[in-house]
Amino acid sequence: MKKVLILIYDGYSEMELSFPAASFSLMGGIGYDVVGLDKKEVVGWAGIKTLADKLISEVDPNEYDALFLPGVSPFYYDEFIKNNTVIGLIKKMYGLNKKIITVCLTPVSVGEAGLLKGRKVCSDAPAEQYDGYDVDEVVDQPVVIDGNMIFAKGPGVIWLTKAIYEEFGLKDLSDGLISYLESEGKIAYAK
Repeated sequence: MKKVLILIYDGYSEMELSFPAASFSLMGGIGYDVVGLDKKEVVGWAGIKTLADKLISEVDPNEYDALFLPGVSPFYYDEFIKNNTVIGLIKKMYGLNKKIITVCLTPVSVGEAGLLKGRKVCSDAPAEQYDGYDVDEVVDQPVVIDGNMIFAKGPGVIWLTKAIYEEFGLKDLSDGLISYLESEGKIAYAK
């Protein structure tokens, strides 16, 4: 079973965490730990308190296949993207050839770690936020996969979750997730 380290921090987006985590629990195939950056009780963007399973100081990155950074509120953005602990964890996971999964505004922290050069990214941050990181292109897509990095816009969490399953070689679970959502009327396609 693959395992994901989901990092939470004050101002993280509960919505961008809840769908992937619920899907991992419902569909199986991927385990996860919710890890607090510097405390176990964290208040998300919508004001919901979340209790982390562990603190970042208590985890071994070698035990995980991916790092997942849900989006961060604009009110915490500057503090988050420059956080040395976050940047260090991104670099460590990248150095271990783990997948780096970012949503909404958090791809910028990958840039702060010096790892966006020549990459295609998508993000809810304006394209000019990526000036100085030497990105190849900021694309207007819900999800972009570039090497071992997966970038997503906040509204793209369903497609992000599907991409995570597929990147871990679990296409049958990915297809099952989409079939389940369609059968329950949770996904509708524009005609």
